[in-house]
Amino acid sequence: MHEFQKSVKNVNLPACAALMMLCLSPARATSLADLGYAQGLTLSGACAAQTLYFPLAAPANGASLTVHFSASAALDPHSSLTVTAGGVPIATLLDNAGSSAPIAIPPRFTQGDFVQIAFTTAQSVTSQVACDDDTGPDPAIWTQIDPSTALTAVAAGQGGIAGYWLGLGAPIAIA
Repeated sequence: MHEFQKSVKNVNLPACAALMMLCLSPARATSLADLGYAQGLTLSGACAAQTLYFPLAAPANGASLTVHFSASAALDPHSSLTVTAGGVPIATLLDNAGSSAPIAIPPRFTQGDFVQIAFTTAQSVTSQVACDDDTGPDPAIWTQIDPSTALTAVAAGQGGIAGYWLGLGAPIAIA
C-alpha cells in the first residue's frame, strides 16, 4: 500500500466534506460559539468593548447580525450597547434586561474575507456614565452577549427582497 493510500484511509471523508461546506457556504450563520466564544462575551464596566472578526466565504451583498444579549437589572435605563462594522456605528441598542435584535450590515463592510464587528457599552447604575470612573469596578455593571449571536452573509448576487432589504443598511420598521 502506498503512503498516500495509507493517509487517505485514516481520513474521515464525511467530516471533511461537512467542514468544507461550513467554510464555503456564504449563507451559513457564524455564531460567537463558532468563533470560540462558547460562553459568549461579558462586557463589564462603564465603557467595555470587544472586537471580533467574522469570516466570510466570499464577498457578500451585506449581512445580518442577530444579537442576543442580556444586561444587569441594576443598569440605568439609558445604558446601551453599540454595534460597529468596520469601525462605523450601525446600531445602538438599549440595555434592556433581555433582548434580541437583528442588525443589517451594509454591503460595503462585507467585501473582504472578514467582517469586523465591535460591541461597545455605555452603561451605569446611575444616570451618569463615566468611562474614566476611578472608584473601582462595579460588579453590577455588565452586559452578556449570548454565544448564539450570529452573522449571516447574503450571497453576492442574491436577488429578491432579502438582498434588497439587507442592503439598505439599517433596521427598518414596518407599521
